[in-house]
Amino acid sequence: MKRNDMAVQRWLIIGIALLMLATLALLAKVISVNDKHEDELAGNLLDRALAIQNQRIRVITNTYAWKLQEEATRFGNGGRVSDSTLMARWEPIMQFRPAIRSISIVDDQGQAWMLDHLGNHWTYTITSKLGSGFVALIQDVEAGRLRSADTLQGQADPRTHIWFSRALESQGSMPVWTEANNGGQRLYLSQVIRGGAGNTALRVLGFQLDPETMLANETEWNPGVPGMVLNSNWEPMAITDTAHMGRAWMATIASRPPNPARPPVEFRSGNDTWYYQFKPLFFNGTTLYSGVAVGMGVFIPWKGSRHIGLWSILLLLLLLSVLLALVFIQSRSADRKARRQAHRSSQQARHLAQAIEQREVLDREVHHRVKNNLQVVSSLLSLQARSIPGEEARNEFLRGKRRIDSMALVHHKLYRQHDLSAIDLGLFLDDIAKAMAAMFEPDSRPVAHTIVANGIRCDADTSIQLGMVVCELLANCYQHAFPSPIGGHIMIKVERLETDLFKLTVKDNGQGFDPNAIKAHHLGLQVVEALAGQLEGGSTVSINGGTQVEMTFRAGQRL
Repeated sequence: MKRNDMAVQRWLIIGIALLMLATLALLAKVISVNDKHEDELAGNLLDRALAIQNQRIRVITNTYAWKLQEEATRFGNGGRVSDSTLMARWEPIMQFRPAIRSISIVDDQGQAWMLDHLGNHWTYTITSKLGSGFVALIQDVEAGRLRSADTLQGQADPRTHIWFSRALESQGSMPVWTEANNGGQRLYLSQVIRGGAGNTALRVLGFQLDPETMLANETEWNPGVPGMVLNSNWEPMAITDTAHMGRAWMATIASRPPNPARPPVEFRSGNDTWYYQFKPLFFNGTTLYSGVAVGMGVFIPWKGSRHIGLWSILLLLLLLSVLLALVFIQSRSADRKARRQAHRSSQQARHLAQAIEQREVLDREVHHRVKNNLQVVSSLLSLQARSIPGEEARNEFLRGKRRIDSMALVHHKLYRQHDLSAIDLGLFLDDIAKAMAAMFEPDSRPVAHTIVANGIRCDADTSIQLGMVVCELLANCYQHAFPSPIGGHIMIKVERLETDLFKLTVKDNGQGFDPNAIKAHHLGLQVVEALAGQLEGGSTVSINGGTQVEMTFRAGQRL
């Protein structure tokens, strides 16, 4: 190990030791100091109690909102509903949720239907437009049936209700919460219903709620932590404790209006000290304020547990110091072993990389020399072709020379690839296609080609055979598929069929041919079949708007 590394480790040990000593000293000082942090403790408990109460209030208000949405969905999906059907649907809702004092639905023409109950007295009111005013038909409901009826003239337009206008202003599909015009102890929950029966463009469904009934149980979740809910004007809507503590709390709120940004406020009830705090509850359309109060008597058990916790932390830190020393000793030994192993691994990796690089160089040199040798053979064949007297024999001789040129082309394009262990077929076949097009100019100029390899990679041996197949098929396309100068298109596609089984497709949109008539003496197709057999595959030829050759093969190494 270098001297600088040893110095760094030495200073690291000293730094850790000083840090541990400072932590132990700080804990000892905390334990020795007997300061009372009542405000902080009260704030923590208030935050927790407020979170629980707000969650419970959210749950209960959401149930009313969901019920309103469910009822609104019924109106939106169905036709016009009769009075008996409305009462049959609304009465169980109001009986199961006593906080709902009335349910109303008002359309955009001012017609309204409302079921209302006060105690055991139920009334069903139908408001309709009469001339320039509105008339209300009020009927008593007994055992689900309409009884006596009274007609009242000169009624207010139901569309002037604040909950109606607030629902229209929301421009959304969510229920809107609205307080009464003069604050007080009423809440409204309403939602716009678009579409529906008849020619009605829209309707508004609304619940009138008694917040004290709705929220009383939710602010009584813990008798030792009374709760309260205020409206947007800071007026109580629900309070759990109406005895001496509750009156003292109300008196404190009257003298010091709540402020959500203010820390917990202290007040006294008899000989007990209490703290309270309010937090806003944001609803769609209005804001309520939820508050809880806690007495300092609940902190007495916390003080003993706090000291126990601090002493426990002190002992744990001492044990941690011992364990840290042992771990450091062990880590130094493991670090030395790891460095030795890393050094050996690094050397092996360098040797392996050098071997791979040397093999890559040798492979490229082999392919380069094969290409050069094939080019020499091709040049000799060109010279020999000049001395052949017959035209047909000379053409066959030149076809053989062209196949040798294709082999040289494949090896030339192969050794130019970046990674010979995993040849990118998309780039490799594209290079071959461009070179073949250049070989058959000017006949190949109006013919375009497309390569679709789907990111498939193959080993060098498989790539060579695939390249020879593509060269043979492209030569056939350029020579026979496009006799007219209008041009055409060649598609070369490679796709995976199974884990190690692939398919090569070469398709043109040329004039096609009869495969049964020429397959027996067509050397190009025989070459393709032979190469497919070497790759443990096969080939098929089909004529459908051109010529299509499909060859299946199995690849060696691939990514």
